[in-house]
Amino acid sequence: MARETREEPGCIAYGFYEDIETPGLFRIYEEWEDEAALTSHFEQPHMAAFGKAMADIEVLSVETKKFEAGPAGPVRG
Repeated sequence: MARETREEPGCIAYGFYEDIETPGLFRIYEEWEDEAALTSHFEQPHMAAFGKAMADIEVLSVETKKFEAGPAGPVRG
């Protein structure tokens, strides 16, 4: 799923990681060119397969946050 997602048009970055300090906690990090690319991502067959796989395991909670970044610049001026 991650490999296929990275190949989607508009995908800038995609990572699926287990938190090394909290085993069993997984984080998904995504960057998309625009809202249309993100919307298209959720409509892909590999996302449906991922959703089905997630239904087959015990997921205790899901928290989703969306951030919109401003222009890029140095961390310290």
